[in-house]
Amino acid sequence: MVYVFYKALLQQLTFYSWNRWYLLTYSFLSFSIPFINLSKVIDEASPTAAKAIKAIPQVETLASENLVLSPGITTPEYNGQHVLLFLFIAGLFVMVVRLIVQYVSYLNIKRKAKLLFTEGIKLYEVEENIVPFSFGTCKKFKNIEELNEILHHELVHVRQRHSIDILWAEVLCAFSWYNPFAWLIRHHIRQNLEFIADNKVLENGADKKQYQYLLLQVMGVPGPGIAVPFNFSSLKKRITMMNKLKSARLHLVKFLFVLPLLAVLLIAFRSKVEKNKADHENDFIIISGVVVQGDNYKPLQNAHYKVEGSQIEGNTDEKGYYTFFRTN
Repeated sequence: MVYVFYKALLQQLTFYSWNRWYLLTYSFLSFSIPFINLSKVIDEASPTAAKAIKAIPQVETLASENLVLSPGITTPEYNGQHVLLFLFIAGLFVMVVRLIVQYVSYLNIKRKAKLLFTEGIKLYEVEENIVPFSFGTCKKFKNIEELNEILHHELVHVRQRHSIDILWAEVLCAFSWYNPFAWLIRHHIRQNLEFIADNKVLENGADKKQYQYLLLQVMGVPGPGIAVPFNFSSLKKRITMMNKLKSARLHLVKFLFVLPLLAVLLIAFRSKVEKNKADHENDFIIISGVVVQGDNYKPLQNAHYKVEGSQIEGNTDEKGYYTFFRTN
């Protein structure tokens, strides 16, 4: 929902700084929203409001009780969750290793580069055939004689701490590597940073056509994955946004729709509102089944059963059947 909202309403706006904070804030909130429970607030709401809230689908998980049978008979254990957990940890491990390799690659480039000056921002000259890039407070150039527009572009990345956005996007994908929308958000976080830098260069008086020609010169040249690359997003999209008319400030109203989006997400992860004791004291469910032998499937008489986490237990009858009652 965070991605769809950005794609549908915000991406085409030229409020790049606003988009930056939206992508960072709401991708981070996505991890905390499921832990916020509004059940009590909903329970105290008016009947009309509560009726409208019930129309929003509820995200929930189903838990089953474990029934232990004896002698020597147990219900089959489903270990699919263990497999999923293993796959998640394996994917997380691969993503962390990938990030470490990228960072080590960056350090190797920095070690081989020639330091030109260190006043505030460290500027290096790199002999390798890589695209100009920045990371942290360091800026790298293949050739120090490159035009001022490129320098201004990279200085925007450094001064606005865009490396924080890049690192968060990598962490987001590390913990959500299985989620395609995490990778899409990562792409737009990086892409929007380029829009910000391009816009600042043009605001400083750079010639638009000459600057776009410089972008053509560096297209296709590789750069470190962890850094903010000069030509990360597609050239066509960047040029389109540079030639786009500034969005009217009236369009800032679209950001207000974030509030109902947040409300829907919070309500979707609500817990079930508990009934008053007087409302459900007479409600109950009947649970019954039959216990059979594993080899010939004959009913097992007088087999003892017990429901874990409760005081419910008993024995099967002469036909192997058991029945017990449980309140909701």
